[in-house]
Amino acid sequence: MTLRRRLLRVSLSVLGAVLLGSCGADDGDGCNPTDPTCNPPRAGQIALTISTPNFDDRAVVLKIRGEFTAAQAATGYRLFQAADAQTFIVVATGVMERESSVLTIDVPDLTRLVSYSATISEVAASDYRLRQDMSGYETSFAQVSQ
Repeated sequence: MTLRRRLLRVSLSVLGAVLLGSCGADDGDGCNPTDPTCNPPRAGQIALTISTPNFDDRAVVLKIRGEFTAAQAATGYRLFQAADAQTFIVVATGVMERESSVLTIDVPDLTRLVSYSATISEVAASDYRLRQDMSGYETSFAQVSQ
C-alpha cells in the first residue's frame, strides 16, 4: 500500500468518526434527546412559592397564568378559577411564612416551565390594610420531585 493510499484511508476514517460524532446521541428510538422536535411533552407537577419581605402578612392575592390540567392549593390557601381556563386567582389567608409554597399545578409539559407566570396583585398586613409597598415580593415555580 502506498503512502498516498494510507493517508487517504486514515483521512477518511477520521472524517467518518467526526461526522458520526456530530450526529448526536440516539436514545434507542431514533430520536436525539437534544432535538426538541422529536421529544414528546412530559407531564408533571410544578409548585409555586412566594417570598415576602415582611413577617406579618396575612393575605395575598396572586394571579397565575399558564396551561394547567389541574391545580391544588396548599393548606391555608384557596384557589379560584378566573374567566379563562389558563388563569387562576389564589387567595392566601392566615399567618404567612417568609417563604410559602402556595399551590401545586399539574402541567402537560414540564419543559415549558418558563411559560408560567405569577403576579402578586395585593397583600394585606396583620391589620388587614393593603400594603402600599409591593417591593421585595417574589414568586417562583419549580418542578415537583417525583
